[in-house]
Formats: sequence, C-alpha cells, structure tokens
Amino acid sequence: LWYEPSFLGGSRVELEWLKLGKYWLDDANTEQYEGHDLLNIRALYKLNKSWELYARAMNVTDELYAESASKSSSGSASYNPGMPRTFYAGITYHWRK
Repeated sequence: LWYEPSFLGGSRVELEWLKLGKYWLDDANTEQYEGHDLLNIRALYKLNKSWELYARAMNVTDELYAESASKSSSGSASYNPGMPRTFYAGITYHWRK
C-alpha cells in the first residue's frame, strides 16, 4: 500500500505488511514454525529531477522472528534470527542527459 499525493511531486510513502504462515521444519511433519508478521515503512521525497531522499523503517514493531528455521535429522531445531527494528536513510542522484 502506498500513498503518492500529487502535491508532493512524485514523492511517496509505502506501508508493507509481510505475513509468513506456519510451515513444517522437517520431512516427517513433526514440528512447525509458527510464522510471523512484519511491518515495514518506506518514504521517498523528490527534491528535484535529479535528487531524492529516502528512508526506511524495517520490522517497525521489533518482532522476534526466524529468518529461516529447520530441523536436522538428529532432531534439533535450528532458527536463524531475523533482523530487529532497523532504520535506513540515504540520498540518490539520477544522472540525466
């Protein structure tokens, strides 16, 4: 979902919801990862035809989640933690003729 009002001249704000449902960790279907929901926000502001400012907030709710999860043949489950709440910002220059 994004919002791009005409008065901002091409600038926009985006709201992203990612849902990962339950899945089995092993071939025998004996253990499940419960899944997770993540909320991300992005914004882009056009200064002019060449310059843009951008910002992102990822995992806004600081959800504890597994980027990946599996269960080995020895029976132990393995969870790779996902990123905590993270912020990015920057500036972009577009080369034009």
